Amino acid sequence: MATTRSIPAVGRGRWSLRKSGRRDTGTVGPSRYDPNLSSTELLDRQAAPPADAVRAALTELTHAVDALQSASLGGIDDHEVLGVFRDLEAQRRRLPTVDNRLITELECRSTAVKLLARGTAGLLTELLHVDVGEAKARVRAAGVLG
Repeated sequence: MATTRSIPAVGRGRWSLRKSGRRDTGTVGPSRYDPNLSSTELLDRQAAPPADAVRAALTELTHAVDALQSASLGGIDDHEVLGVFRDLEAQRRRLPTVDNRLITELECRSTAVKLLARGTAGLLTELLHVDVGEAKARVRAAGVLG
């Protein structure tokens, strides 16, 4: 499955040209027409896991963090502590990909518009109590990385 993502060129305004020469308005998500995408793939892409599965995964993550916070580190040697630290960092670096998926979903659903927020970055600022710059950076990263 071939996907194309365009990043608007600086100084060209809203429109940019893809390599194929077709105009692209920068639309993100399932509303973009992709001639290489079959109807089955489109349905699979739009099918989301039930809310129960998403909530269950988040609950498991919460329990895992709770277990790590309460685990005794006194009985393990230095090499094992370093290994745990390295493995924890690997998982920490995977979390922004979940951010990207959630932000892309918010953008596709136009959630900020529905809630009368000043864009998705404004919504994240209010929802997560993060700085405006950080919220904008997250939205930008989600747009580039998908």
